[in-house]
Amino acid sequence: LDQPAPLPVYNLSDIVLDRHDLLAAWARVSGATGRLPPRADPRTVSVLDCAALRGLGWRPRGMAGLEPALAEMRD
Repeated sequence: LDQPAPLPVYNLSDIVLDRHDLLAAWARVSGATGRLPPRADPRTVSVLDCAALRGLGWRPRGMAGLEPALAEMRD
């Protein structure tokens, strides 16, 4: 952010996650109940290229970081 305009554009995407799986994880950490939506067609997923941020030292937490992050949001 200290660079003069125009700023570079960075993609940021930690995991590829279906909404069904996200809501199932949320239910586990929050106690929420209800019917989960159907899974999406995985052929329609567009994965972002995050090489620029990785080059700056960013490291994703991956699936192991999902439920702890959701618990932080819950609290």
